[in-house]
Amino acid sequence: MDQLTPGYGMSDRVWLGLQTDKHMILVILGPTWFNNVRNFKVEPKDRLEVKGSMIHGLEEPLFIATEVKKGDRVLKLRDEFGYPVWAPPRKKHDK
Repeated sequence: MDQLTPGYGMSDRVWLGLQTDKHMILVILGPTWFNNVRNFKVEPKDRLEVKGSMIHGLEEPLFIATEVKKGDRVLKLRDEFGYPVWAPPRKKHDK
């Protein structure tokens, strides 16, 4: 895992390079501070199950993770609507 330099007004993001059968995909997990709080460690060659959404139309494909599973540990990153779990709760009309 590594950090991405954010755009203006954003915090650092934790990312990992996920090797598939066909190519490497950049997977964005979330803010560095959130990963540090959750203490979810990923080492090279770890086998992961990653759920989320692929973003196309950029120079390279980008995957926004909603959940990462390593063994019996699960790191929940976003809810079923894609809303980050580290963000303030939404009001009912915001859904």
